[in-house]
This record gives sequence, C-alpha cells and structure tokens, in this order.
Amino acid sequence: MAVPLPLSAAADPNIHCKLYDYVETLKKDPNGWKLCVENIIKGDIGSVEDHFILLQVLEAYVSKKYSTDDAGQEIIKLWMSTWLSNLCTSDPPPAFLANKVAQLFALVFAADFPSRWPHFMQEVFMQRLEYPPVVTFLLRTLIAIDSEVVDREIQRPKELFDRNTRIKDAMRDLCIKDLAEVWANTLVKRGSDVKAQELCLDVISCYVDWIDIELIVNDTMIPLIIGCLNNANTSDSAVRAICAIMEKGMDVEKKFSLVFALSTLLRSNNSLSVSQGSDADSVMQNGSLINSLGLVYIDCYSKFEKTNNIERVRECATLMESLVDSALSCLSHEDIYASQTVVDFLRRYLAYLKGHTLSEGHLSFIQQLVNIVVLRYKAPEEINLETDGENEIEFLEYRKQLRGILSSKPEVLISVIDPAVSTMCKDWERCEVAPLEAVVSLIYYFPEVLNTNFVMGKNEVSLLARNLVLQVLASNVSMRDALVVNRVFFEMACRYDKLLATEPKLLPAILEAFLDKRGLSHPSAAHRTRIVYLFTRFVKAHKQALSAYMGTVLRSLAPLLAVSPLSSSLFSSDDQMYLYEATSTLILYGSMDLSQKQEYMKELLASLADRFMNTYEQLTSPDSNEEEIELLKDYLANIISYCSRITKPFTDTFTMKECGLDGAFAELLNKFLEKAHLDYPPIADALRQYLHRMVICLGDEFLPALPIIFGKFLTASSNLKALQGFLILLQQIVARFKEKLLTTNVNLRALFEVVWAVQESNQATSDETVAENLRYLNRAYLQTVLAITNNKLLRLLSSLGSGFMERLYSSLFFFCVYEDPLAQKVALTTLYKLVSSFSFPDLLWDKMVVTVLQIPLCKQHDVSDAQCMIVQHEVAACLLLFRQCCTEKFDRLLESVLPVDLAKQFSQCLSSDLSKGKELDKRVDELYAALRERTNLS
Repeated sequence: MAVPLPLSAAADPNIHCKLYDYVETLKKDPNGWKLCVENIIKGDIGSVEDHFILLQVLEAYVSKKYSTDDAGQEIIKLWMSTWLSNLCTSDPPPAFLANKVAQLFALVFAADFPSRWPHFMQEVFMQRLEYPPVVTFLLRTLIAIDSEVVDREIQRPKELFDRNTRIKDAMRDLCIKDLAEVWANTLVKRGSDVKAQELCLDVISCYVDWIDIELIVNDTMIPLIIGCLNNANTSDSAVRAICAIMEKGMDVEKKFSLVFALSTLLRSNNSLSVSQGSDADSVMQNGSLINSLGLVYIDCYSKFEKTNNIERVRECATLMESLVDSALSCLSHEDIYASQTVVDFLRRYLAYLKGHTLSEGHLSFIQQLVNIVVLRYKAPEEINLETDGENEIEFLEYRKQLRGILSSKPEVLISVIDPAVSTMCKDWERCEVAPLEAVVSLIYYFPEVLNTNFVMGKNEVSLLARNLVLQVLASNVSMRDALVVNRVFFEMACRYDKLLATEPKLLPAILEAFLDKRGLSHPSAAHRTRIVYLFTRFVKAHKQALSAYMGTVLRSLAPLLAVSPLSSSLFSSDDQMYLYEATSTLILYGSMDLSQKQEYMKELLASLADRFMNTYEQLTSPDSNEEEIELLKDYLANIISYCSRITKPFTDTFTMKECGLDGAFAELLNKFLEKAHLDYPPIADALRQYLHRMVICLGDEFLPALPIIFGKFLTASSNLKALQGFLILLQQIVARFKEKLLTTNVNLRALFEVVWAVQESNQATSDETVAENLRYLNRAYLQTVLAITNNKLLRLLSSLGSGFMERLYSSLFFFCVYEDPLAQKVALTTLYKLVSSFSFPDLLWDKMVVTVLQIPLCKQHDVSDAQCMIVQHEVAACLLLFRQCCTEKFDRLLESVLPVDLAKQFSQCLSSDLSKGKELDKRVDELYAALRERTNLS
C-alpha cells in the first residue's frame, strides 16, 4: 500500500494535525518506512515538501533500527542509488531537500561503515563523479558525516564516541585519500561550480583537524585554497579552511614552519594587509586570517619558550609584532563584525606583553589600542540602546569583548578616559549622548575591567578609579535627558553603594534624581520598572544616612502608593511592592523616635487595611461585573502582597515586637484570615507569603492563629498547588517554633487525612500537569514528616493513635518504592529517624525491612542514574541501622526472603566494622548486582 499524497497541501491546521498523527503512525509501523521508500523510488511524490515529509519517516528508521536490521540494507541501497541516478538526469533538488538526504546518507554511513559496508564511498559515489551534481551531493554528505561522527561540540555517550573513533580510523585507511583527490579536482575546476567549491572548502575546514595534514598542505591544494580567497563567492569558506589548517594540532616546530610558509603566501596574496579604505568584507576576511596567525604565533612562542629555543622565540615575537598594525586597523573599522575579528589576538597579545619589558613601540601600541577601544565602545548612530533589538544585543556583546581587551591594561584605560570624564562632567549639557553614555558605561564596568576590588584597593589605579566613579556620581550627567545615560547612572549609584557610603554628601542629589522625572516619574514604563527596583536597593543600602530626608521622600512616594483597583497607575503591582518595601525601610530606620515610627507604620498599614476592606465590600456587591470582579480579586491579592513587602526590613534581630508593631500586623493577619477566599490562586499565594513573613517576624504572637490557618487552608485542599504550598509553610513553622507547637492544638490528623485522600484520588491521573503537581505535593508531604521528626515533635504524631501511625508508616513504605528518587530518599531518611526513636510492632518491622530491601530491585531503579544510587546509599544506611537495632530478628527475616548464601553475605557485610561509608556502598552494590542476576535468571 502506498502512502496517500499530497501530505503537505492542506492549509487547515486540523488537517495538519491529522497528517502529523499519520506520519507518526508511519514511524511506529514496522513497514511504514518501506512504504515511504516505495513512493520515493517510484517517483510517486506530489511535491518536494511531500518528499521531505517521507524522508522524516525514513530518518526515524535509519537512526533507530537500521543498524540492527540486515534485511533493510538492500532496500536502503536501492533508495540511495535511485537518488543519485536522479541527480545525474534531473534538475538539482532544492538545498533543504539535498541536505536532508545528505543527512540520511550520513546516518547510513555511520551505521554501515566499516563493518557492513567497508567500500561505501567507492561504491556509492566514486563511480559517478563525472556528474557535477553528484560531486556537490558528496560534499554535502561529507559535511553531514562530520556532524554525525566528528563534531566535538556535540556531547555523545561513550558507546557512540568509540564507534566514531573506529569510523575515523577506517576512513583514514580506506577512503580519505580518494576524497582528498576529489577535493583537489573540485578546486581545480575554478568557476565551473562555485557552490561545489564553497562546499569543498567547508569540508576541508571540517576534516583537516583529524586527517593527514599532507593531504591538504601540498603544492597542489594550498595554491588552490589561497586562490579561492580572491573570489567573493568562495572567500569566506577559504578563510575558514585556512584558519582550520593553521589551528590543527601538531608538533610545534612543524606547525611554526607550516604557518610561516602560509603567512608568506598570504602576504604575497595581499591577504594580511588592511587599510583605512578597506571595505567590511575585506576586513572580516583578512582580520580572521590575522587573528588565527597571531594566536598560533603566541602558542608557538609559549612552547618554544618552555624548551628554551631562543631563536624561535625571537622569530615568533617578531612575527607577532608584524601583525599588530594590521590588527589595529581591523579593530578600528566601523563595522562591528569586522572589528571583532581580531579581538582574541589583541587580548592575548596584551597578556603576552604584560610579562615583558615594554619598549617605546609597545607603549605606543598599547596607548593606540586603548584609544581605539574607547572610540569603538561608543554606540554608532544606527544602534539604539533604549531598545533590545538584535543589533543592539550584538553590539552589547561586542562591548563585552572590548572590555576583555581593556582588562589587560586598566591603568592605560584610566589615563585615557580621565580627561574625558572631567570634560563631560563639567560640560554635560553640550556633550553628545553616545560618547557620554560610552564613558559612563565603561566606568560602570570597572570591576570587570580592573579585575580587582578597586573600591577597597590601596594602589594608584584603584585610587584613580574611585575618583572617576565619584566624579560621575557627583555630576549632573543624569540631567542630560537621555534615558540610556540615566539608566547607567542609577545602576552605578547602586553598584558602588559602598563607595558612595564614604561620600554621604552625594546622597541628596542622587536621591532627588531618583524621585523626579529622571527616575520614578520618567515617562518610560520600562525605565520606571528598573528604577523602582534600583531605588529600593539604594534606600536599603543607605537607610540610616537617608533618615534625615525621610519626610521629603515619603511626601514624594505618597501619590505613587495611592492606587485603586479599577484605575491605571504609573507602576505595576510588582513595582508597587518595591515602593512599599522602600517606604517601610525609610520609616523603620529613620532618625525618628519609636512612637513616631509606630505612628507612620500604623498609618501605612491602616491605609492598606481600609483598601482591603473596601475592595472586599466591592467584591461582594451584586453590582460588580465579571471583569471588575477579576480586577478586585487581583487587587486584594496585591494588598496582601504589599503588606508582606512592608515586613522586609524586620529580621530576627530587629523584630516587630521591639518596634511595638506586632499587634498591628497580628490584627492584619486575622483580617486576612477572615476575609480572604483561597479559591482564587493569587489570593491563596499572597496569603501564604504573608504567613511566611509572619513566621519570621511576628514571633510567638503567630501561634494563636495556627488552628484558624489550618482550617483555612484545609478548605482549599482540592488545589494540589495550594496544599503543597501550605505543607512548605508548615515546614517553616515547625522549624521556627519546635516544641512550642505541642500546645497549639493544630489539627495534624485532618491535614494528613486530606493529603492522603488527595494523593489516593490523583494517583492514576493521566494529566501531565496534575501528575507533576502531585509529585511536588508528595515531596512536600514527606519533607513535612521529616521536619516534624527532626524537630523532636513526634509526640504530635504519636498522640494521634496507633491507627494513625500505621497509616503514616504505610505511606512512607509506599514512597520508598515510588517512581521518584527524590521522594524515595526523603522517605528512607524519615524511616531512619523514626527507627532511631520508636519501637515498631513485629508486622510493621518486617514490612519495613522487606520494603527497604527490595528498593534497588524495583524496575525503575536505574544503576546508571546518580539519584538512584543516592537512594541505594540511603538503603544501605537503613539496613545497617535495622540490623544494629534487632540483629537476630533482622538476620532471620533476611534468610526468609533471600537466597541463603546471599542473606549470609548481606548479614556479614552489614556486621563488618570495615563496611562503612564508600566501602559499604561498594559491597552493597555488588550484592544487589548478584541479586539482580539471580532474579533475571529465574
């Protein structure tokens, strides 16, 4: 039966989905690939798109089953032969189709060569080389083979790595010489097929790294490759090929001779010279060659220096210096792609100079280099740094490379920009934005450029750098009304907060800039969002120094905090949170007395409480429509979140109780618990975050609310994420209050029963989202039990009766063999803790030991998985403890469930003083391997 065509003609997405399902069915059908090959061989194809879809089915077979299916080889050979025959007699296929077929040829080659098909290249290609399309396709196939077999950037398992090594070894012996002859013939026919020559050069750049260098570096090939530099269509590929030749690993003496000879040929071809009038393409080509040559000379220099080959060291130094002028010309080119071609060489060359006595020429070079870098650091006219376009992102990456050059000689950078900073800070009104932004940006990146903590440094460079930073922060450059300058200015104010703290007189002007149209009142929403975050950082860093300006700041912030649910605001809800955090920080750390701080904070909390109640009343009003209800619910969640952020300044050492604010926050807590409905996830999340903050800040005042909190969250138990979040909150509560929870009357029985019911009802779900949420809920549940165990609160559980404890143990046993290694590990750790604290009834004891013993024998236990091996380590620790607790009972039970010899070996292993730590793990691994082998044989 043939495949129904056309497959690609339908525009209807529903039909496309059906076609996708059909193609997937073909992939799974053992004969599906044969049907596709039959259509292709017969030419029964509606379009090239249909052809491509059929090839995807064939790819699934070739990549997964072909290597072990001897019967399929003849069909594949027939398909390959048909393709090549069609190339000889028909119009060339589109590139995307040819590349896909080349990829399949490469997969077949990787599966068959050399064992099943040692003469693959000769039989498939060498008999048809008189046809140019076949030669072109061969080159495409060789590139695909490189990707499949050679490409080192692709991570591969050891099995594939060993296979690929065998393939390369066999290619060197069986076909590389023939292929090299094809490459030479392709390059000789200059002008006949430019695409073939381009592909040929790309193949050479891929293969030269691992084949005999003499196949490429000879009197025939090298002139042909260099000749391709002069053809605009092949020059890029020729550059890549020459660079690959120079970068090939080999003996240093041989490499030096080779590269020196190549450089002589390149100079005679005018391929290493760059002038001010050179176009971007020419600079990119020549710059790439200069960069590779320079890097090779630096590597050779290091190796010759180690062997004390003085003559060669001098030659390398001279050759490096001969490239410097051309490299500087490349770097100074206005096109960033052309400019960045020589960055690696110049950075390495500067590093080389650091270890040498500098001549006048070297000093002149360094000065010239830094001048060029500073000049190129300026954004060109077509780059708009206020946007995040592709060109802007690439320019910022280019800047990062330039900073890498400067890091080798920071003192020269400082001497170059020092006068520019002085001029710009004084004459900022008349400065162009681009150079101003460039200088300010460079100073912002001083930590990366100087490679030192210059803020604390004692040397001259550190002192000069600090002065430049303070010059900018003390200036009025932020008044230039340029967003990019303002943004960097504020970033600087936060980055250099420790330096700024030494100059508190600068703080008022920077604070003013934050508060006016340069900062929080700027018309750009994106800018405001960043500034409000920076403002909060600024306030937290200088909270005590700013206390004198608290009144001014609060008056400025008050209108920004007064938002309503149904009207727009300058700031998003996330931005508002930062504003509230900054406000409470200023109040709590201000210079006022305690009563004034209380008054301000209570006023702030009261305004939020009033808004909460007003919004709640609006929400319950019958006049609200659905859209308004959604907005009101979001606003309720936001208010609770604002209250959480207000608590950020409080710590374990600076508590609410000290400030006399515990009552106000406790009152808010009760209000939220009474009115907030957890059926709306954002409100549930916001309330939970507030509770997290109260656990930290409120202290024992939090404990009376625990029964209400339990009841509140248990009503939302059908929501897996909400229940998981509450369990995480409970872990924090347990860790914070410990034994104090024994008198709180929390209803742990109800919580655990809810969790168990939710786990049981969702266990067999096929919904991936539900399954994932259930997995996280299970982990949170187990972590909660472990937290209770670790914090000496087992009485909370044991007081619930033997029936409850048996069900708890059963759930732990279940998770010991659950298909989640993280859950298994926590369940095992919890059992270990429980065994150390409790005596188990005999039936539970036996079940626990057998359960733990069988974990590494479960189907999902993968010995190659690191997490599973961590679980096995926990198993060994538990078994060791079980035996120490009840040695005779443990040994008898072991003999009843394991083969006698292995039971004895287990007992001996667990009783030996030598079996500890890694030695125990190793012995247990061996015993389980033996058990698995017995199980498989039986």
